[in-house]
Amino acid sequence: MASNETQLGSCDALSTRGSVVDYMQVINTTTNGFNESLLELCRSNICNSLWGFGNSDISGIGMIVGYLFETILGFGLAFCIAVLGTTTSNKYKKVLIESYRTFFNCAVFFAFSIQIACVIVLVRRDFSITANGLGAFTTQITWTIALLSMLPLICAIVSLDKVDTKKSGYRFFLFCGCWLMFFYTFISHMIGDFSPSQIQKGSISTPTSVESPAAYSKEWEILENMCLGVVDQLTGQEQNIMSGFGAAGSIVVIGYGLAKLLWLIVSGLHSDSGEKFKNKCSRFTPGKRWDVHLTLGAYFVLFYLTIPQFWAVFRLRDIQKALSERTNNAYTDDQWNFGQVVAVMIFAPVFTEVGLYLISGNIDSH
Repeated sequence: MASNETQLGSCDALSTRGSVVDYMQVINTTTNGFNESLLELCRSNICNSLWGFGNSDISGIGMIVGYLFETILGFGLAFCIAVLGTTTSNKYKKVLIESYRTFFNCAVFFAFSIQIACVIVLVRRDFSITANGLGAFTTQITWTIALLSMLPLICAIVSLDKVDTKKSGYRFFLFCGCWLMFFYTFISHMIGDFSPSQIQKGSISTPTSVESPAAYSKEWEILENMCLGVVDQLTGQEQNIMSGFGAAGSIVVIGYGLAKLLWLIVSGLHSDSGEKFKNKCSRFTPGKRWDVHLTLGAYFVLFYLTIPQFWAVFRLRDIQKALSERTNNAYTDDQWNFGQVVAVMIFAPVFTEVGLYLISGNIDSH
């Protein structure tokens, strides 16, 4: 009994980790060379550190509702405004435009807070400062929600710039704050998805050697079987879908930000040339009807890119829930707390704006 208590005390050292390679060394030392009975005693600590049982600040139920609100409102309002055309005589379109302005102000700060949080936790993980609470599945969710919060912002900027050019620079300035933060997440995501695994960097028995790369793989399989043996894991095809659509969506976000930023710089330095180039391009622009169709097509592409991101989040949450049940731990991502409510209520002004118009019926006086 005393021996078990002592071992459980040693398991606490496995609740924190830096890099995967260093953590494997700690497991090796703590469990006397990956002894099966000692690994079983420390299973909860190991599985949580390596894969994660969830993080309600990232993928809690309230945060998921917040992402859904941002996506549905962002694309829904844009589609409606595009369908109603570019005229402002329609009173319902005025409601939509004012509501969309309010939505953008809510969404951009929602996205900015998410980007800051993602960068902070990813920097700690990527530079082996600490990876506590950021297992492999939680990391993938972090990459996904960072992208998920950016795509509706592009849609909002494109839509609002067509009907409200006065604050175009202001909106892009706010977007750039999110975009700069997202750039680091993009780099972290690409390195995480396409770089060689850390498991191939050394040997458990000879920590300074790189001559036997298969040594880590053997121990890693033991840990995978212990933690994920009966869990419905990601297939190779599912992982490819996540990586492919994640890369595609990220490239769209990075490309849009770079293109617009370069255009603003060039047009600001050479305003006459920029205006001439714009006028030349307008000659090849199709008519008003086709412009609406092209705009709707662009919105559809952006919306299409969000669907795999939501699928990835829900798929990874299911795996985390199964993992927590397998290790007899509570799954907290389905519990409402203070942060979950805030994530939902941040979009309340959009609904109150619409409600105000509908109740007062005085749209033109706003």
